[in-house]
Amino acid sequence: MIYLRETSSERVYQNYFEIAGMYAEFNVIRIWEVPAEELMVFPGLLPFVGLSRSDNPIQTLRQAVREIQNIEDESQQHEAMAATYVLSGLKFEAGVIAKLIRRDVMRESVTYQAILEEGREEGREEGRGEEAIAFVTRQLTRRLGQELSEEVRSRLLTLSLPMLEDLGEVLLDFTSVADLEAWLKERSP
Repeated sequence: MIYLRETSSERVYQNYFEIAGMYAEFNVIRIWEVPAEELMVFPGLLPFVGLSRSDNPIQTLRQAVREIQNIEDESQQHEAMAATYVLSGLKFEAGVIAKLIRRDVMRESVTYQAILEEGREEGREEGRGEEAIAFVTRQLTRRLGQELSEEVRSRLLTLSLPMLEDLGEVLLDFTSVADLEAWLKERSP
């Protein structure tokens, strides 16, 4: 077990796990207790150097970045730099990291690309949900011949995109706000 961020929790000193007849022991590494020099020896551990024990953490991180820049395999170099960028965020402020690591190196990381794509997809989903709420609200207002109460509008905001799509179809059968409220009540968690 490797703990990355310093904490006073007693759990970081526990080296076993036990539940219902199952018992396992494991080694624990509290990265903030490991001397930076021990990690600097192995290229694969360089991303952890910024989190390790050091008298001058910023200078130590700077040294790790220089070592990563010396990795000959460009792909490994980019992945190590991206990992260093991400892990350093657990200890250092963004400004400090930006001064030591080029941000564009993140763009070349497959992990960064995956996180970025996930964010884009969530943004698209959120946008579609907002558009659906606006559309269904307009349709309900027109169908029912009156503005919706704030309470009803709030309840619409809690609906998932598939539920909003369902509502978009069934609202054609509504004749009053009571029909809408009954439909919402049936689907309330």
